[in-house]
Amino acid sequence: MGKACVARPMAGPKAMQQELRRPERNGRSKGMAGEGAEAGGPEAINRGSMMLKRWRIARKNRAIVERVYQALVTLTRDPRLYEHCGLADTFSGRFEALAIHMFLFLRRCRGDASLDAFAQDVVDRFILDVDASIRELGVGDQSVPKRMRKLTGVFYERVKVYDAAFDAEAKPNALRAAVVGRALAETVPEDAVGRLVSYILAMSDRMAAVSAEDILSGSLKLGD
Repeated sequence: MGKACVARPMAGPKAMQQELRRPERNGRSKGMAGEGAEAGGPEAINRGSMMLKRWRIARKNRAIVERVYQALVTLTRDPRLYEHCGLADTFSGRFEALAIHMFLFLRRCRGDASLDAFAQDVVDRFILDVDASIRELGVGDQSVPKRMRKLTGVFYERVKVYDAAFDAEAKPNALRAAVVGRALAETVPEDAVGRLVSYILAMSDRMAAVSAEDILSGSLKLGD
C-alpha cells in the first residue's frame, strides 16, 4: 500500500511539559536567563504562547483522529458482519473486522499526500486500542508486548494480502481467497464468504467517495 504506516507514540500534554523543562539550546537554562529571557520577559511570554498554541493544535488533531477512528470502530459493530458474513463474534473476530475497515481506510488514503500523516495517526490510535483491549482481557503486563507484536504482525500481513487481492484482475475471487483462513474460518459457508466479499467491495467504494477534506475534518460521510 505504498508507504507503510507504522506505530509510533502520539504527542500530548506530557510532551509540552517536557519541552518546558528542557534547557535552552543557546546554553541558557532556567536560572540562567539572559537579557530578554528573564521570567515574565517578552521572549519567555512569546515562547510560552507558541508552545500553548502547538499543544492546542495537537489536542484538536487528536480529537479529529479519534472521531475518524471511532467511526471505523462503529462500522465493525454492524451485526450483519457476524450474523450473515461469517465473522466470529469473539475478540479475534472483532479484531478481523476492524483490520478490514482499517485496511479499507488506509487504501483510501494511499496516494494522497495530504492524508499521509493523518493515516499514520489513525494507525497509532488503532494500535493503542488493541493494546487496551488486550489488557482488558486480563493479559498480564509481561505478556502484553508479545501479544501486541503478534497482533501487529497479523494486521500488516492482512493489509499486504488484501491489498494484493484488490490489485488482482479477478478481484472478487482473489478477495475470497484472501479472507478465508484469515478473517473467516475455513469452515464458513461459501454464501457467507460471498457476502463478506461483497461488503468489502461496497465499503471500498463508499470509502473512495469520501473527500480528503471530510477526512481531515473528522468526518467519514459514507452514505447509505
